[in-house]
This record gives sequence, C-alpha cells and structure tokens, in this order.
Amino acid sequence: MAGLEHSQTLAQKQVLAPQAQQGLRLLQAPLTELRQMVASELARNPVLEEVPVGESVSLGMDAARPAEVDEDRPVGEHGPLGASEDFLTGTSVPWTTEDGRHRQYFFDSQTSPPDLREALSRQLALESLGASQSEAARRILGDLDEAGYFRGVLEDIAGTCGLEISQVEDVLARVQNCDPPGVAARDLSECLLLQLQRQGRGHSLESRIVRHHLNDLAQRRIPKIAEALGVVPSEVQEAAAQIQQLNPRPGAAYAPAREQTLYPDVVGAWENGEPRVFLNEEEIPRLRIANDYKDMVSLHSPSQNVREFLRDRIRDGRFFIKSLQQRQQTLQAVAREIVAHQRDFFEQGASAIRPLTMREIADAVGIHEATVSRAVSGKYMETPWGIFEMKHFFSRGFSSDDEQTGSAAGVREVIQSLIASENPEAPLSDSQLEEELRSRGTPVARRTIAKYREQLGILPAKLRQKF
Repeated sequence: MAGLEHSQTLAQKQVLAPQAQQGLRLLQAPLTELRQMVASELARNPVLEEVPVGESVSLGMDAARPAEVDEDRPVGEHGPLGASEDFLTGTSVPWTTEDGRHRQYFFDSQTSPPDLREALSRQLALESLGASQSEAARRILGDLDEAGYFRGVLEDIAGTCGLEISQVEDVLARVQNCDPPGVAARDLSECLLLQLQRQGRGHSLESRIVRHHLNDLAQRRIPKIAEALGVVPSEVQEAAAQIQQLNPRPGAAYAPAREQTLYPDVVGAWENGEPRVFLNEEEIPRLRIANDYKDMVSLHSPSQNVREFLRDRIRDGRFFIKSLQQRQQTLQAVAREIVAHQRDFFEQGASAIRPLTMREIADAVGIHEATVSRAVSGKYMETPWGIFEMKHFFSRGFSSDDEQTGSAAGVREVIQSLIASENPEAPLSDSQLEEELRSRGTPVARRTIAKYREQLGILPAKLRQKF
C-alpha cells in the first residue's frame, strides 16, 4: 500500500517588483487611462502635487512632464536611461487651475460602454490562465481589428511569450469561445464556422458549405454545391439563407462611434526631410514632490513614525515621476522610429505603408520587443492623413507575382477604400480589384485579394450586389 510522502523541489522563478509592475502599467496605458492613473496617484500619495500652470519648476527627479527624446542617449530594456533635465522641455499647458478641475470633472463624468477588448478581458478573467498564457491573451486582444478579426501572427506571440505554437493556439481558442460569437477569427470562413458551432450546427449542411464551398456559394453555384455534397439544390438554397443571417463583422457592435473624439498620444510627420514626433503634452499634468513635506523630513520635527511614512511616500512619488518620464521617453523613441520607417506613408498616404515588425523597432531603439508591444498598445498617432492606431503601422509583407514586396496592411487599406466607393449595383469583382491595384503599381494575385477581402469581413461581389 502506497503511503504519503513529502518532497521538496527547487525552481527559479522571475517575479517583477511592484515598482517595476507600476512602470509597465504606465507604459502600456493609453492617454485617457494614463490621466486617470496620474489622478489616482495624486489622491493616494499626499506628498505629490500638480505643478500649477505657468509656474516654473526645478528640473530633476521631483518634476515630470512629457519629455523630448535625446536621440544620442541609449535606451534600456525598460525605458530610456537617465531621466534627467535633458528631457524635461516643452511649453506650459494653456489651462488655469480652475479650468483644469472643470475639464477633469467633465472627462471623469463621461460614461461609455466597454470596447471589444475590455469586454473580452472581463470574460477571460474567469479563465484559469498562467502568466505566459495571460500575456498571450493580451497580445491576441491587442491584435483584433474593429470588425473583431485577429490580425496578429501566432508565431510572433509564441516567441515573445516563450510558448509553443500549440499553447498560443489554445489561448486563441479560448478567446474565440468568448462573446460575441465569431470573434478573433482569422478569416471570414472561420468567423462563420465559429458562429455555427456556437449554435450547435458545427456538422450541419451550412458548416460544410462554409468550410468547403464558400467561394462557390459566393458565385451562386448552387447546383455544383448540391452535387458535391449529395443534396438537392433547394437544401443548399435554404442553407445559404441561414448563412446570410450570420454576422461577418462580430466586433462591429463594440466599435467606437465615429463621432467619438480620439485623443492621439503622439503626433507624427515628416518635416524638411526629417521625421518629427511630438507627444500630446496637454493631457498629462506636471508632478512634483511638495516642498512642505520635504522640509518636514529634513527638519526632523515630526515623530519618527511620521518621518518614516513621509520618506516612504517621497520615495514612491519619485519613482512614479521617474516611471512617468520613462514612459514618455520610450513612447516617443518608438514613435520616432515608426515615422522614420514609414516615410512613404507620411508623404504619400495610407496605401504606401510598408512592411514593419516590432522586432525591427525594438532593435532600432534598443529595447525588448515586448516593450515595443506595450508602448504601442491602445495608443494613437495623429498623422497628415488622420489619426491611426499605432499598431496600424506594423504589418508583414507579401510577395507579388513579380517578386516585389509590399505591405499587406496597405493593400487591405486600398481594397477597403475601393469597395467602399464602388457602385452597389455593379460591385468590383476580385479580378477588377486585381486590375485596379496593378494599375496603381501594386501587382497582387487575385487569390491574395480574395484572402484579404475575407480578412476584412467583406463578402464577394455577387453577394454585395444591390438590386
């Protein structure tokens, strides 16, 4: 009879210190969330105070504001090194203290429904995921577009999170099991199949058509489908009617209203042949350690317990200010490299976007790829062509028939634009889109156009036709 035994094991495990975790949260926070984090820290830590508008501040560790990046200064893995007065430049925010209070109250009083990523994050919170799996899930959510499709690369996520491809696929499956049905699909076929499976029709005629004959259905080849599946044409027609009831854009319900104001974190442009990047300075207040509390500690007038409490709060406040500085420096360094790599986009427009990976930016700035991912997550850049999510500038390339390489994101942008302006009574076929792209100097194979069209959740021409 086997008895109970005690055993001990020794294992190394990396655990981030609370201050390092705070730095990562600040780096990952978009502008609106960062503003709330700064307000919370001001309320939590009594030694911190906001520098009044128009008042000068001594430059050093007791002040923080959006910073300019010294391009000759090295950048460390968790942010640019040496948060000093070299970075603390800029103009004052044109708001009075009273205006600032009213403005903050206005922002804090606004309510809005959760976006797609927030809704999915709440559902995944009930899942038992390890640290690496949680990071993979966060990366997957960050790679969802407005239609709810997954646009990332599983291999990249696996490499960044230290997981096997099969483990990342399992995390993706968990995301796909969330609501709305069809979310995180990689193409139109998978999106429709996920919805059918959720309805208990994973082995139905509709699923067989979507899985094997979606292109034939788009061409209305009903007899051909019926013959291949061994059913009568009327059954295929009924199944087609059910397929048309499915949602090809499951994330659209969570998309922000078009009139909603987006606050860009950075402004990017090319000026006089050089990349120029400016941080949005107006949305983040300047912070400093209040002199009254520093004097109380230095004069040794309070009790020992009070002095220890103040020393701890001053230390925490200085680290928060330093983390805020490093967040700004890292964001601007990453944004500047994006602008430098995407010169064609800034000079010519969205269709000229070039292939770019986060690893390229990480190597150029001198930081880890995961840091780049955190720096661009949920953040927006204002450009001469509008405001874009910073992840929009990252895309793998494709190889055309004549071996030219271009950006898949740029081609998808052009396809979406062409279809948006087409005649609804005579929509553009994939062949016509191929000809149009070729005439613009972007030769792309028809099968590639069909793949990108499906990724965008756009039906074939015959199913888009309005009579």
